[in-house]
Amino acid sequence: MRPSAKPLGYIILCEESPRMTYKISKKRREFIESHFFEWSFGKPDDYVPSKKDFLELSHSAELHYLAYIYNWDDDAIVLRWILESPLCSRATANLLFWRSLPSYFEDSDFDDESTCPEYCEAGFSLVKMVLEKYKRNAFSDIDIAFDPKGETETLRNDNPTWKVPPGVYDKLDGINIDVEE
Repeated sequence: MRPSAKPLGYIILCEESPRMTYKISKKRREFIESHFFEWSFGKPDDYVPSKKDFLELSHSAELHYLAYIYNWDDDAIVLRWILESPLCSRATANLLFWRSLPSYFEDSDFDDESTCPEYCEAGFSLVKMVLEKYKRNAFSDIDIAFDPKGETETLRNDNPTWKVPPGVYDKLDGINIDVEE
């Protein structure tokens, strides 16, 4: 990196908070938003974002930011890339678990996709991926702060056909994420 070049993101210590904050630079925010936010809007039906561009995301905080702003009216392909990435933190997986509306799948058998309502197939696939990440404990080593309050929903079934990982309810400590405007 040239000495005058601004980093893609950086860690800062804030006097107001004892936690570290990962600051996503304006340039990086613009890259994420221009390539992955509402990517299908105004594009041909066969348009898909570039996996090569996705692989340029280089920090768990960038994936978490992308998951946080993602418009679920777009196809879930980018969300699957996030969950498949070794940069995916537990906080990001938890966020995607709750935004996938898992209560829709309480009566679904994860070994039989035909048990999932057709209109929920993308969310079903994502919940399955999160459950698999929990089984393998396959999260990045970077801890991101995440409070599921406001994201969770009440699971209505006392005996779902699959086990909800207890970790999805946890308030997680870690770095905060801040984005330059």
